[in-house]
Amino acid sequence: MVPPAVPGQEILLSAGLTSREIRVSADYAGDEIEEVLSAIQEGFKSEIVFQFRLYERKRGFFSYFGDRLVFEKSVTRLAYHDLFEQRFVVESGDERRTLGGEEQFVPAFFRLSGFLLALIRDIDVRDYYVLGRIRVQPIRLVSPLNIVTLLFQQTVTTTPWQAVDIQEQGLQW
Repeated sequence: MVPPAVPGQEILLSAGLTSREIRVSADYAGDEIEEVLSAIQEGFKSEIVFQFRLYERKRGFFSYFGDRLVFEKSVTRLAYHDLFEQRFVVESGDERRTLGGEEQFVPAFFRLSGFLLALIRDIDVRDYYVLGRIRVQPIRLVSPLNIVTLLFQQTVTTTPWQAVDIQEQGLQW
């Protein structure tokens, strides 16, 4: 069972099936948005990690052993403020985006839309569901200073896992 979201640490999650693809969207709606903006403008880097798990529901006798983890995927984004160009930069893998102001930066950093979670064959989506959570680190330190995050867990905010059923019509937003 997934615990309810804690106020101030919320994730808006949606999952949908389009042709043979399970796609997810997630939006962080926590209290740390202002803290991230402040840290970035002071010259620090911030990190956000979107984590997703696809589960198959077990029925009958096998339900006592728990549901089966089918697939797990995560997306990591790193953000900072380019002091020379006076622009926000969001990096994820090989992708690098530069953004003008806070109104462009906030959705680009805290929202993940239409992310391909898994390619599947013919399935009954009622037998599957997605768990998602988001981990936000307002100030990301470089090695070896990142050991501080092990000692002071309050430097990282992680939302509780949230479960969502897969919609057959595709994503809702």
